[in-house]
Amino acid sequence: MFFHVDESGNTGNNLFDVAQPTLSYGLLSSRSNVDVLGVEIHSAMLASLGVDTLHAAELGVDRIESIAPLLIALHEKMAFNFDYYFIDKPTYAL
Repeated sequence: MFFHVDESGNTGNNLFDVAQPTLSYGLLSSRSNVDVLGVEIHSAMLASLGVDTLHAAELGVDRIESIAPLLIALHEKMAFNFDYYFIDKPTYAL
């Protein structure tokens, strides 16, 4: 199995930041190594957007939408599973 994790809401030691009360994790998993088998599709995405890396916060919805067919092709090839986890930080502190 291969896993790719991203987080949101990480405020370091400031667990009680009212602007981000939740810490969340997105976990993408696959039985196949996307770093090896997804290179061609990933390269096509980069070329299509004219960027060196793919990061949703930098691309925005419109640019992500423009590569949706490639994202779907990658998902179909890799048979990804997606799991979402969240932690209520004030509860976690208890």
